[in-house]
Amino acid sequence: MLRLQRAHYKPLLSIGIPIMIGQVAIVLVSFVDNIMVGNHSLDELAAAAFVNNFLNLLLVLGMGFSYGLTPLVAESHKLNRPERAGLYLKGSMLLNTLLALALGGIALGLSPFLEFFNLESRLMPLAQPYYYLQVISFVVSMLFNGLKQFYDGMSRTRLPMYITIAGVGINILLNWGLIYGRMGLPEWGLYGAGIATLISRVAMVVLLGLSFFSDRSLGKERNGFFAGRLDRSILKPLTLLGTPVAIQLGLETASFTIAVIFVARIGSFALAAHQVVNTVTVLGFLMYYGLGSATAIRVSHYRAIEDYQEAKNVAQAAHQIGIVMAFVAMIVIFAIRGKVSLLFNPDERLAPLVAITLIPVVIYQLGDMLQIVYANALRGLEHVRKLVPISILCHLLVAPILGYLFAFVFMAHYPEWQLLAVWSAFPISLTLIGILLYRDFYKNCNKESLQPKS
Repeated sequence: MLRLQRAHYKPLLSIGIPIMIGQVAIVLVSFVDNIMVGNHSLDELAAAAFVNNFLNLLLVLGMGFSYGLTPLVAESHKLNRPERAGLYLKGSMLLNTLLALALGGIALGLSPFLEFFNLESRLMPLAQPYYYLQVISFVVSMLFNGLKQFYDGMSRTRLPMYITIAGVGINILLNWGLIYGRMGLPEWGLYGAGIATLISRVAMVVLLGLSFFSDRSLGKERNGFFAGRLDRSILKPLTLLGTPVAIQLGLETASFTIAVIFVARIGSFALAAHQVVNTVTVLGFLMYYGLGSATAIRVSHYRAIEDYQEAKNVAQAAHQIGIVMAFVAMIVIFAIRGKVSLLFNPDERLAPLVAITLIPVVIYQLGDMLQIVYANALRGLEHVRKLVPISILCHLLVAPILGYLFAFVFMAHYPEWQLLAVWSAFPISLTLIGILLYRDFYKNCNKESLQPKS
């Protein structure tokens, strides 16, 4: 039986809770967007569901790549090398921008072909303008990601939280004006929601950027940012760490994107219900995300001084906290499952479909927690090579194959159960990847502890 790692609870939570709150604020925007858009038009909610799920892969790839910065900054901070931390930020901003432009260009190239991905033709006039705005917003968000991961790596997670909350306030206020035509603004519906998102993201980048360039305590980091020279020693570790994490998160998102393509085949009503379920699922993910980020930072501190026993203790502490979080998420999601759809749309026919489809979401909370904690522990350990093959197995093979079989083979003659069937694949795939990453982390820790110290 593992002993409780109480000594690591407070540091993990002090770093992780502001990240959780910031992420809750970001998802609150998505939550409010969907409620406001859904109450404006059910067709707009269905169009938003398609676009957001389709582009989610883009957003997650970019976010995952930016995660490569965090352990490198955390290690530099632990070893008292502030100029190098600033230089890593400079390299990250360059690479993030290049990746954002490349992925954004691909997304724009796909925009005329959305109907080939099972989007109903009547939803195209609603979906396409919103799609363009979300692509532009993605490019802006990549700049924010770089700055945020720098602050996270410095264990200064409160400032990005405050700025994110401010961005949420801007977004919600503009949503109210631009979706419904309030405050003298035009009534643009879904298009207005896209404009509000873009403006709020620009504001967040500007605020965090101004903070970095004006904070006196970051003078040495700014010197590294401005005076340091980018070379292979900076760009290579950022790329080697960021790319596998981006692919791992991208493959997980791809499995959900494939799911939305399956759901679109079932029909627009199922697509609207799917969007409600997909929004609710992030309740647990947000807690695990903050905990996972804190785990990566703390593990990287012990990796820097080559104390792999304490790195294992950090992961165990995060695992123990995560179990509590998972049970809280399970209770909350189970409790709200019957009425939550009414927040998004008054159509009472959605409620029973959403309620039954949330059952697999309740079941997979422990598996989701496990895979997030140990993927981030591996990121902090800077052992991320196994993330890609494990993710291919679980997210690109297990989840889609089981989802298709459950929905279109076993439930082919029961259309009312097909949405539940698609979601029933995720408890299996997420639990499997959690177990595999758990084993890989401890295997690498034990292997590193046997190496002679430098």
